[in-house]
Amino acid sequence: MGSIDTFRISNGTVGMATNVDTIPVVSLPDSSTINWDASTASNAVVKLNHNLTSRIFSKPHNLVSGQTYTLTLIQDTVGGAAVIFDSSITIASSINTQPMYKTIITFKASGSGTSATLNSLVVAYQLDKTQTI
Repeated sequence: MGSIDTFRISNGTVGMATNVDTIPVVSLPDSSTINWDASTASNAVVKLNHNLTSRIFSKPHNLVSGQTYTLTLIQDTVGGAAVIFDSSITIASSINTQPMYKTIITFKASGSGTSATLNSLVVAYQLDKTQTI
C-alpha cells in the first residue's frame, strides 16, 4: 500500500479558511498489477514509470455502490506507459501516454462485492508541470 496524502477544498467564499474538508488521496505503487483498496481512500494516484510499458489495473477492493472515486495516472518525463483495466472497469476513452501528462478519471461504483463495477463519468487530461525534463 502506498502513502496517503491530502488536499483541501474550500466550501465557502474564495479565500475563506473556514469549513474546509480534507480529502484523502492514496499513492499506489506502479507495478505489473496495480491494486487499490477503496476503503482506504476514494481518490488514488499512480505515477507511471516508462520502464514498465504495460500494467494491469485490477478491480478495486471494497467499492461502495453509488460512491464516486477518482484515479489519477501520471506519465513520467518519457511517457508511453500503458494501462490495461480489469473488465469490471469501464472508461470513456483511453489514457494519455504523452510525457508528463495526467489522466484523471472519475468513476461511479455500481453493485457490491464481487459483482461491483466502475463506470467512468469524466476523463480529463492535464500537463503535469511539476516534473522536470
